[in-house]
Amino acid sequence: MIQGTLNLVLGDIGNIIATSFIVLATSVIYVCKCQLSPEEAAAEDEASQTQPEHTGTVAVDHETESSQEVVPLPALEQVPPTIDLKEARVEEEPVQQELTPPARPRLYFLDTLKIFLTFIVLEHHIACAFGGCGEGSWFLIIGEYSNPFQYVARSFATMNQAYFMPLFFFVSAYFTPSSYQRRTKAEFLDKHKVRVYIPAMVATFTVVPVCCMIGQFMAGITIVYLPRSGHCWFLLWLLIFNWAYCCIGDRLKKRNHEEGEAPDRPTSTPFPRLQKRLFYGFLVCGLLMFAVVVALGGGGSFFTMPITIGSLMCDIVFFAAGTQAKANNWLAPENLRSKLECSIWYQRALVLVEGGLMLFLLFMAEEEMEVLYIPMFLVAGVYCIDMSLVLLDFFQINVNYRNAFIGALADAAYGVYILHPLVITGATAAFLKIYNNLHQDNPLQFEDESVVSKTQLQGPGDGSLHLLAGFLILSVVCNLVCWPLAWWIRQLPGFRRSL
Repeated sequence: MIQGTLNLVLGDIGNIIATSFIVLATSVIYVCKCQLSPEEAAAEDEASQTQPEHTGTVAVDHETESSQEVVPLPALEQVPPTIDLKEARVEEEPVQQELTPPARPRLYFLDTLKIFLTFIVLEHHIACAFGGCGEGSWFLIIGEYSNPFQYVARSFATMNQAYFMPLFFFVSAYFTPSSYQRRTKAEFLDKHKVRVYIPAMVATFTVVPVCCMIGQFMAGITIVYLPRSGHCWFLLWLLIFNWAYCCIGDRLKKRNHEEGEAPDRPTSTPFPRLQKRLFYGFLVCGLLMFAVVVALGGGGSFFTMPITIGSLMCDIVFFAAGTQAKANNWLAPENLRSKLECSIWYQRALVLVEGGLMLFLLFMAEEEMEVLYIPMFLVAGVYCIDMSLVLLDFFQINVNYRNAFIGALADAAYGVYILHPLVITGATAAFLKIYNNLHQDNPLQFEDESVVSKTQLQGPGDGSLHLLAGFLILSVVCNLVCWPLAWWIRQLPGFRRSL
């Protein structure tokens, strides 16, 4: 671990090459105008008087636009006594209509999508704790040996990994243009310091090290306090992307000012057609992502970000797409489904085929057919885009509403993302302790100063029944603990601004 950190600090060839890919990919953002038009900004101000801003991201901004001062309409001149009041009211109506912009549709489905993605992250990491993600993927792992449950957990984790973090970046970026539009550069960056940087640092120096120490204690190895970003790599990269957006926005404003154009001129980037989606899926999210993995020596991490399918290049593309979706009304007023060139059922069937093919190529590539990793990454890139479209459509059509329960879950989602590793690791340690007490003749053991247990569990399917039971029990327990706990912490004084 220490040697890997030193390599990152010194900067090896792989990091240099990967950095060049970042520069190339971020040019996608630069060539796109990521600002709201004045008409869109006015419409958003009107809509914000009746609802809070939905961020739909893990790092949700809970401040409400409704607290903004409402500018009164210009007073109408007094009607002379000789004029009929009915006629005056008739003349007043068009003035009122002309001054009031139409309200923008409420995108409640982004809140429910955020809740779903947070739930999937939690389940994904529970699968990692039971051997679904490989060695070094979690703080305490049991069942790291070949068994039927491992194939199921591995398939589940792989299909999640291919899309869920890029989709998080998309939803996060969707509200970046409006947030930037309403603030100065300093205010924009200060908001992200409170909402993103501070929680990331708290997790880096408390949550993640405590999880590491729990794993070390249960494995019977030397306990070491080591600050790590862990799962909060997402927040650190979100800061980088928002900082880049802010710098690009300032540059565009300066360029427009020099050319004598409006600083926030309207944009007209249409929703990407099938050919463009395939291009980004195969080339950027697929082939370039594979090139990054090769450049970094087969995976690992790049400045805290895990490098695998659905990773760096996908995150860049989806963040850029999120800003464009907001600026160009890709999600409203028409449904996303109306912009697809095919039936939604065809799109869903395509996702199933892509997911199955991706898993087939992955398992075949691991059987000493490494050349199949290339088509696997290509398919994974297209799957990343198509799966995201299917989920966006599903939540937009079926769950585009908000009630008290959904509101509470949305408020808690960010806290769940920050705290869930602590709950999962603690619950895994409890499962390990209970199992060893019940099976003292064959307890789970750890070797070679590792937090990974390769001891085969007892029971049917080479211990798969126990692993499945553990996964299901932890799924119930961790969700019942994480969501109420995160909601309660957010109610404490001083936590609402950060969580």
